[in-house]
Amino acid sequence: MLPNILYEPSQRFKMGPVADLPLGVTVNKAQRVWVVRDDHGVYALWSRCTHLGCTVPWSNAERRFACPCHGSVFDITGEVVSPPASRALDLLALSIENDAV
Repeated sequence: MLPNILYEPSQRFKMGPVADLPLGVTVNKAQRVWVVRDDHGVYALWSRCTHLGCTVPWSNAERRFACPCHGSVFDITGEVVSPPASRALDLLALSIENDAV
């Protein structure tokens, strides 16, 4: 018998210096996280759809996240543009650490 659990990767990871992040959306596939950098700063969204948990890819051409399974659409800030998802993508906490040795 196997335990009935769902593995989710750790959402604690180092993404490098903020200045090294390109403007726009960057994926961290291992953690299922989208990192967005714009003129106002940096934020991170969990790429798990809030409808049924599918991984939501970013479309650079359409400038949106779109669930390929059930059709939910989210804007660049993670807000719902088109259901069936009833709430925005999860916004993750970020922290800046000084790792200089």
